[in-house]
Amino acid sequence: MGVDPDGAEIEHTLLSNLQMEELQSSDGHWSTVLKISWEDFESIFKPLAKQTKQSPHVVLKVYSSKAVMFWYYNLECEPFSFRYPELSVEENFHKASMWEYQNEVSAYQRIEEYNDSHQDNKINAPKLFQHGYCCIELRSGALIEGMFLAMEYLPFVNNKDSIDKTGIVEKLKSIGISHDDLHTRNMCVDENGETYIYDFGSVVIDSHLTNSETTI
Repeated sequence: MGVDPDGAEIEHTLLSNLQMEELQSSDGHWSTVLKISWEDFESIFKPLAKQTKQSPHVVLKVYSSKAVMFWYYNLECEPFSFRYPELSVEENFHKASMWEYQNEVSAYQRIEEYNDSHQDNKINAPKLFQHGYCCIELRSGALIEGMFLAMEYLPFVNNKDSIDKTGIVEKLKSIGISHDDLHTRNMCVDENGETYIYDFGSVVIDSHLTNSETTI
């Protein structure tokens, strides 16, 4: 059952017959990242009504604490320093994955609001099409259950040439987003030389600042 009252809820869905590419497994990561076609996404995940087809593909990012726990218990890895030592390993992983998921949803929503009123000074980031809870089965038979974000696929995501960070940190701070993980691995450049930023799981959100208070 989902825990995001504003998100969608997708029950057990088989993805084995869909066009799908795994971009990132959950091994050592909080999330599994898949690429699916817009048509498959539209038929299963029901994008927000205002969204029209943006690109041939959609990135599906699923935060699954169960998958991370499997990796933690079954593979050799460095010991974790948990934020809540009084809680179990499972509870710590669940809290951490939910924290990252909620950060990402809030960040993408704030950026979209900012961009709507700053057409000439946008923050370049993927569009968030849908979010919520899902339970999906992959071709391998693996079951991925958790909170998901469905986002615009950036075909130039591997282009790291001439990344320009100028102004990005300031614009993010103006809408209450402090990004503590600004690296080339979560930035890329499109064919026009515009720098894009993505992956907001580690940001800090200022809940007291709204877009109506921005100054940039």
